[in-house]
Amino acid sequence: MNEDIKLPTKETSKLPRVEDLFVNSYRFWKVQYKKLIEILFSFLVVILAFNIFGVLGRKWIWDNQGLFMVVFLVYLLLAIIFFTSIVEYLRRHLEGKTNIYYLSVGLKKLPGLVWIGVLVFFPSITLYFLAAVITSMFQSSIMTVMARVFFLFTDVYLVNYFTFSFYTYVFGDKKGVSALVQSFRLVKGYWLAVLGRQIIMWLLSVAVPLVIGFLTLLGVVGVWIDVLLSSVYLLVIYLMWIKYNFDLFESLKLIKGKNLEVSNMNNKIELESKAV
Repeated sequence: MNEDIKLPTKETSKLPRVEDLFVNSYRFWKVQYKKLIEILFSFLVVILAFNIFGVLGRKWIWDNQGLFMVVFLVYLLLAIIFFTSIVEYLRRHLEGKTNIYYLSVGLKKLPGLVWIGVLVFFPSITLYFLAAVITSMFQSSIMTVMARVFFLFTDVYLVNYFTFSFYTYVFGDKKGVSALVQSFRLVKGYWLAVLGRQIIMWLLSVAVPLVIGFLTLLGVVGVWIDVLLSSVYLLVIYLMWIKYNFDLFESLKLIKGKNLEVSNMNNKIELESKAV
């Protein structure tokens, strides 16, 4: 974290402000971008290749459900490895670890993170299934809307509690249900504050691509420019979001006083920033 962020204490028990989390994330990657590019170059190449493939074979992919699922799963697995590598880098970036080390950690923890992802989103899948069943049972449009709204809010309620399950696994080696329970304990009492901070980052992640897509439909921007700009922007926002949640995660650990490893990122990054 940066000294501009006021760390929570047992006396204040307040999370960092949204603008502080966002600015701190930007400052961190501004300092660390060279090493980051080295680690993630392979990811950038693969992601751009898949985006180009998606543009060239858009109709073919959409018409072939099997191929669509394969492309989707490849994206998903790459995103998980990408996430783990970055989180591990946030944790150990001053220890002189090699690029291969961070990528190997991403691959090593992939099965555990996939399992946690299944557990986190299983309630979502179940709720949407129940919403579909109820919708088919009632002909009333009002009942259909009410059922969908109810299950949507329930889904958001649960997923928000499990936001930090992936971090608890990478940092504390909490596996499966234990990771979800640890995340629930951290978010408990700060559910609305965490949700608000997530919504802002979500809005930032969709706003610019939507504008670019709209300009593409109007013919102002070409398809290739759309792909390039959207890919780069989403990558930047994704990286900032990981650091943003990392600081939020650490703040909750400080407030809750859990026996989890709490890094001194604020002092280390500040010293490193001054040295650059």
